[in-house]
Amino acid sequence: MNPYDHKTIETKWQHMWDEQQLHRADDANSKPKYYALDMYPYPSGAGLHVGHPKGYTATDIISRKKRMEGCEVLHPMGWDAFGLPAENYAIKTGTPPAESTEKNIETFTRQIKSLGFSYDWQREVATCRPDYYRWTQWWFLFLYKQGLAYKKEAPVNWCPGCVTVLANEQVVQGCCERCDSAVEQKKMNQWFFKITDFIEDQRTPAKPVRAVLLHGWGGSPESNFLPWLKAELEKAGWQVDVPELPNAENPDPEAWLAALDELKMDENTVVVGHSLGGTIITRWLELNKTKLKKVVLVGAPTQTGGKHPKTESVKALPVSSAIRQLAEFEILYSADDPFVTAADTAALSELCAEPIWQFDGRGHFQEKESAEILQAAATSKTSGLLSGLDKIDWPESTKISQRNWIGKSEGAEVDFAVDGSDEKITVFTTRPDTLFGCTFMVLAPEHELVASLTTDEQRAEVEKYIEEAASKTDLDRQSEKEKTGVFTGGYAVNPVNGEKVPIWIADYVLASYGTGAIMAVPAHDERDFEFAQKFGIEIKRVVAKSVEDAASELSEAETIAGIAINSDFLDGLPTAEAKTKMIDWLEEKKLGKGETTYKLRDWLVSRQRYWGCPIPIIHCPSCGEVPVPEDQLPVELPTDVDFVPTGESPLHQSETFHDVSCPKCGSKEARRESDTMDTFVCSSWYFFRFADPQNANEMAAKELLAKWMPVDLYVGGAEHTVLHLLYSRFFTKVARRAGISPVDEPFAKLRHQGMILGEDGNKMSKSKGNVINPDEIVEKYGADTLRCYEMFMGPFADSCPWSTSGTEGIHRFLMKIWRLFEKDIEEKPAAGCPTAATPDVRRIINQTIKKVTEDTDNFKFNTAISQMMICVNELGKKDTLPRPLLQRFLKLLAPYAPHMTEEIWRDVLGNPASIHLESWPEWHEKWIAEDNITLAVQVNGKLRDTIQVAADISQDDAIKAAKATEKVQSWLEGKELVKEIVVPGKLVNLVINNLPAPLIEGGRSA
Repeated sequence: MNPYDHKTIETKWQHMWDEQQLHRADDANSKPKYYALDMYPYPSGAGLHVGHPKGYTATDIISRKKRMEGCEVLHPMGWDAFGLPAENYAIKTGTPPAESTEKNIETFTRQIKSLGFSYDWQREVATCRPDYYRWTQWWFLFLYKQGLAYKKEAPVNWCPGCVTVLANEQVVQGCCERCDSAVEQKKMNQWFFKITDFIEDQRTPAKPVRAVLLHGWGGSPESNFLPWLKAELEKAGWQVDVPELPNAENPDPEAWLAALDELKMDENTVVVGHSLGGTIITRWLELNKTKLKKVVLVGAPTQTGGKHPKTESVKALPVSSAIRQLAEFEILYSADDPFVTAADTAALSELCAEPIWQFDGRGHFQEKESAEILQAAATSKTSGLLSGLDKIDWPESTKISQRNWIGKSEGAEVDFAVDGSDEKITVFTTRPDTLFGCTFMVLAPEHELVASLTTDEQRAEVEKYIEEAASKTDLDRQSEKEKTGVFTGGYAVNPVNGEKVPIWIADYVLASYGTGAIMAVPAHDERDFEFAQKFGIEIKRVVAKSVEDAASELSEAETIAGIAINSDFLDGLPTAEAKTKMIDWLEEKKLGKGETTYKLRDWLVSRQRYWGCPIPIIHCPSCGEVPVPEDQLPVELPTDVDFVPTGESPLHQSETFHDVSCPKCGSKEARRESDTMDTFVCSSWYFFRFADPQNANEMAAKELLAKWMPVDLYVGGAEHTVLHLLYSRFFTKVARRAGISPVDEPFAKLRHQGMILGEDGNKMSKSKGNVINPDEIVEKYGADTLRCYEMFMGPFADSCPWSTSGTEGIHRFLMKIWRLFEKDIEEKPAAGCPTAATPDVRRIINQTIKKVTEDTDNFKFNTAISQMMICVNELGKKDTLPRPLLQRFLKLLAPYAPHMTEEIWRDVLGNPASIHLESWPEWHEKWIAEDNITLAVQVNGKLRDTIQVAADISQDDAIKAAKATEKVQSWLEGKELVKEIVVPGKLVNLVINNLPAPLIEGGRSA
């Protein structure tokens, strides 16, 4: 063989794969789908560094493996191309952002293609291109028409460095996460998306649709729960069919399937299948490929692929991913159902999004409310944005951002009347049981009632305080230890006792949290206690640990649960009961209500910059806000702009951009909205567009969304995942509620890659001079070396420093593989001749197949490569190697080193088609076990020797072999053997009496 020329070989196969469109996803293919997606990159002027390909390599390995396992794989790439860096570059150099961005995309594309990633480049998108942001604008209008996009004046985070507003989540420790400038507070008119509408789980109300209820083996339309379920659904306005399936005691599956064909079911049909009825509807879906609205399986034997336990004629078909693409499934079953096997129970548990519904084994529901359970199961459920996120083990780098929006508080909203006014102040409190202890109120300096509450005597002092508070960030205000504040001169009335309480303003209360006002109970809140002590305000204790403790003095705030004291009708009640009773009292008197508040706030999407997606709204002096008609999209960015920011968008000065008439009244005085959208809007729906990127008529066709969504594997860095996950889930849930998205969650599996640091252990940056350019590695060692090294550096989620010597080590490993094929390769052994496929070769190949398969699936790429190294070392000891086993090893390596394996497979071994079209190899358990094993031989628990024995040796033979070794015999000589212990596969322990045998026989002791 010639030396391995990586430059020629890698270029050759990259061109060949492109010509053959080897990686193009086929929308029409009926194979099980797999959608692997990278968090698409921002194409910066600096190009790729070696940190970028780490995640891309992982998704490529999985994508290539899934294709070999028989899946139709969608693996696209695109560009998150709007944003401040390109605009700042334009300000500095005068280069239009569109020009610099397209140039950067060319560089990124070249670099990524040089690494051999199997992307479907025909689906490439870029958020800055009009054919993409037309649909971003469509999304804005879609949200606007549903009341989920609105404009209001609000205090906002203003970054003086970027000269734009920031969402709360983009402020880290009081600074802009991008430029690190200290963030200021401003009041501005801004656009928001109403993501708070989706905080909690929702169920879309059941519209009148058709239900088909299928009985099971031995059943009828009148059996089990079917009659009352039919009645309940009909009462709710459903059309309900309950067919009698033929010969229920000894069913013929063909006859049942024919009966289902007669029902003419379609995508508006919900099917509830009980027992065998659930099994047969699963089979019907597989055969007919007909989409249904939902399938509810109730105690249905499935998953195992075996026969139905009560009728040999019907096969229990697993609810595969292909079948789940035809309908949304809801799984209801009981763990003690005698007809659902243990294998079913385990498999069904994986499919259940909720706890198993408990009913007796034959589906006889015990309570009438079960009708509501089944009716709800037939409707569309949307999980809340915060659902499960508090349980995620977030990477450390995201935890500050995560704390900004995950979490909720349960309590009550209480109305305090303003003394001498018709106004009222609403507060939220988690401790309504302490209302009798409220001795003052505090408003945020920005609260809308501050001006009207403030007396003339206090006005100058209040206004000065408001001005000072405006210069502080929310984080500063919450973290300052010394409390500050000003009395407004006004009073409110405590609703539970009629007492007047003074109203203060203080910057530790935020307008953006709760109602922007608090009832201060200094005895039981640390901040209120400090404030009351500083300003000499009464501290009234209303909770005690016990009756005996009630008279003790307070030296600090007691934030405890206990019993209510000094609280009138609550006295003596435990805290939990006191909360409930107070909420009931407030609701009865119409002075408040039970309420839950959240940290999450609506998403601020306005940006006062140029290089972003224009907001498709026209402001008319007569008509107000007018959406741009959809047939006029996209609203394109103008070119007659000065990019230098002034505090309002550069679009504000563009004459061509604002040369528009009102779509409603034709007024020439109308102006376009000049703010652009947060770039997170563009990246919150791109996974939908990849399903149908060339569609000029709609965002994506429903049938293609149904085929490809959800994303099966999503990989990217942790830095922005908190925000991106929040926003992309919002878009998906809105689309699901409107019937556009077939799924409630966009991503089935999310993985984060660790950072690749410089060789000095620091984060790579130009200023530190430690950036490694992947072009240099590809030039010197080849793309396969770079790919394998990045997967071998350590656990995928860990951050690791780059190592030049490590790169060289991986290159040597790949060259070892190349040299394996310089050996004699046994095509087919002659009859009666020894074969190179010896047991030890078979064993290492099968062990490697098993290890690489499992480790790759579990993202343990480094240990998969380690096992391949072990295998290559063993194979390297042989003079002749069997072609079939070598080919199985090459298939394992193919996703990791696609160029080298393709070259060997086709040009060295002479196979006609690509290795990447081959099937993934399977291992055989009989070849995995070792023929021989090493046993430790102990005497009285101490190691004295080791022996090589057959793996299947009996215990008696193991003892004989242990006794026969020379070392062990010397320890046994003259001793009494009192016990023999064998731990199979590990050791033999011989227990002796240390006294010489004659002494024991004579009955004498030492």
